[in-house]
Amino acid sequence: VVALVGHLVELGMDQIHAAVFQDNPSSPKVLTKAGFALVGEGEAFSVAREATVKQWLYRLDVDEVGAGVEAQETPLP
Repeated sequence: VVALVGHLVELGMDQIHAAVFQDNPSSPKVLTKAGFALVGEGEAFSVAREATVKQWLYRLDVDEVGAGVEAQETPLP
C-alpha cells in the first residue's frame, strides 16, 4: 500500500480513497498504518460473495501526510 501511495503521489494525486470489507480486520490496519483515516461506512456488492457487504471508507489527504510520502521500489517476484 505504501508503495502504491508513493506512486500515486508522484503522479500528482492529492487525495486517495479506499474501501475495505468490515469483516476483514487486517485491511483497516494496513490502511491506517499507511496514513489513511476512516471517513465513513457504506455497502458494496461483492461478486465473489454474491452479496452486498458492509464497508469502511478511508481517505488519505496527501497534504496532511506531508512530503514524507515517497515511492518505494518493490522488487518483482
